[in-house]
Amino acid sequence: MLRPTRTSAIPQAQDSFAAPALAKPTLISVGTGIAIAGLVLAAPPADRLPSFLGAAGYLLLAIESDVRSLKIPNWLNGAGLVVALGLAGWLGGLSGFGTALAGAGAALAVGFVLFALGVIGAGDAKGVAVLGALFGLSALPGVLWWTVLAAGTLGIALILARGEAIKFARRWWLMATAFLVTRKLFYIAPSRESAAATGLPFAVAMGLGTAASGVWGVPWSG
Repeated sequence: MLRPTRTSAIPQAQDSFAAPALAKPTLISVGTGIAIAGLVLAAPPADRLPSFLGAAGYLLLAIESDVRSLKIPNWLNGAGLVVALGLAGWLGGLSGFGTALAGAGAALAVGFVLFALGVIGAGDAKGVAVLGALFGLSALPGVLWWTVLAAGTLGIALILARGEAIKFARRWWLMATAFLVTRKLFYIAPSRESAAATGLPFAVAMGLGTAASGVWGVPWSG
């Protein structure tokens, strides 16, 4: 789950709430997972086909869970990491395993920073590590780049769809003005029912980012 960012050192009232977890998969959650997993497999580079196959399987389940409950369970992230490392070791031997392990570590570090900043949830951070293990250090920057763009686009689209653009802009304008006047970070919490407070399923962004990386790769690599 992509979470609202907290930037203030001043204690704040709880400004978000957990979406009620649904006991069973829904048509929307399953359909979204299948659709985005299909995009991941639409145009994968031939030399990284096993990575994209593994990512599609993991993301199908992660997206289904995240859309349904705004959570990616630990068991899924744990299993995904074990499969990713095992696949890398099987296909690339000790060298492949080391590459996957390095990718997982780098991705987990990025995920931890985002989690510490309150941008994503703990399950999302672990999910990023699974993708890091699947794609390794060389392809990971592209996956992360497109994932961030997808998350931002989804966030803006959700705010616009719920008619909260003016309210969102006003809230950040007030925070920026307060910082310029006081030179102190100040956070104005969004209303509990707003899109900024409830967040969005980050696994969807991971899926779209993975699919985009298969088509466009790392933009700055030439």
